[in-house]
Amino acid sequence: MLFFAAWLSDIAGSSGLYAVALVSGLTDVDAITLSSLRLYELGKLQATETITAISLGILSNIGFKLGLTFFFGSALLAKQCISGMFATAVGIGLALLFFI
Repeated sequence: MLFFAAWLSDIAGSSGLYAVALVSGLTDVDAITLSSLRLYELGKLQATETITAISLGILSNIGFKLGLTFFFGSALLAKQCISGMFATAVGIGLALLFFI
């Protein structure tokens, strides 16, 4: 993950990193979080790029898991999960809009 994040960041700039964050965040947030923080530590990313990449990974993960809940779970499970997951996603999205 670190290789792809660094490679696409060099080729396509921050949009390449964000694409990697969205794809890798579908199933796991740890890889993009650790990769982004490592690139930040090495001075290859700015703080806003790091925060945005991690946030996009989390949002992607929430969307994927919510989709799995609706597809494989029951209606009751989906009702119980949607409010918390949606509130978290909206909070992260608003933080990205207002603070970055």
